[in-house]
Amino acid sequence: MPSCVIRRYANAAPPDIAGLIEEASREGFSFVERTATQWSSGENRFDAPAEGFWLAEDDGQVVAMCGVNVDPYVDDLTIGRLRHLYVHPASRSRGLAVALVDVVLAHATNHFAIIRLQTPNAAADRFYDRYGFARSDSPTASHDASSGSLRK
Repeated sequence: MPSCVIRRYANAAPPDIAGLIEEASREGFSFVERTATQWSSGENRFDAPAEGFWLAEDDGQVVAMCGVNVDPYVDDLTIGRLRHLYVHPASRSRGLAVALVDVVLAHATNHFAIIRLQTPNAAADRFYDRYGFARSDSPTASHDASSGSLRK
C-alpha cells in the first residue's frame, strides 16, 4: 500500500492537478487537462448523486486522480463509469493505481450495479483485465463489470 493520502475532492474550484496535466500531456493523454477544463466550466464536477472524484497526495503534491460518474453514454442511473485514472510517472509501480481504484470502487459499488470504462491504452487495458473487468463489445466502453465481481 502506498504512503500517499487518498481523499475525496468535492470543491467547486478545480483541483490543483497542474503537475498531472503537464506529465499527462507529455505522454499524449489529454483527459487530465480535460478534467480540469470541464471542472472549471461546470460540465463535470463529479457531483451528481453517487458520483465522486479522488486525489492521491504525496507530501502535499497531487500524484494521482480517479473518479466515477453516472455513465453518460447510457440512459440508466445504475450504470457508473470509472473515469480519468492517472498516476504521475514518478509515482507509478507503488500500487497507487490499485489503491486509488479500490477507494473509488468501494464508493461506486454502493451506488451502481455495473461499472464501465473506456481505455485505448494497452497498459491500462491489462490493468483493468487484472482488476476483474471484462472486455466489452460496446462502442462506448472497452471494459465493464458487475459491482459484485470486482475486487474490493
